[in-house]
Amino acid sequence: MDRSPKLPKIIRDLRRVRGTDLTLFRSHQKSKAIEKEVEIMRKISGAIATVVGSAAMLAGLTAPTASAAGVEHCSEILPITTSAVCINDDGGYRAHVSVAVDLHGHIGDFNLECDNGQKFGDLGPFKMDGSDYSYIFTVGRQGRCHVTLYVRDAGFSISSPSITR
Repeated sequence: MDRSPKLPKIIRDLRRVRGTDLTLFRSHQKSKAIEKEVEIMRKISGAIATVVGSAAMLAGLTAPTASAAGVEHCSEILPITTSAVCINDDGGYRAHVSVAVDLHGHIGDFNLECDNGQKFGDLGPFKMDGSDYSYIFTVGRQGRCHVTLYVRDAGFSISSPSITR
């Protein structure tokens, strides 16, 4: 008969089966401690992944894949211009202008305008001295959007068709 009824049941059972050998009990306790540590590590790594993922989304740091670049959708405003303003899905909303003689030397400024009411600016006005300029708006998925190139010193703008991402 067991004289220690207040001891945990596992100890009483061990005493009955193996006498005073508590090896199995200690092993069981170590396993529980290891399981707890593993569970804590899983929670921590899950929290870290959530924080990093959220930070990446807030900063717009999505990694483009080889198949992320879609077809460019361009507007050519003839006869006013022979330049083209384009948009495509390149890991973000990618604005692109092919500068022809009509825009060469002017001051341009890209803006992303979305059907959800959001508007995003790029890094500010730039002088169009070269032939091609691009900017990727890494703002997450905003739905249907288009790019507008404001030609600041000439007082007009050119918009691309809209894309949805």
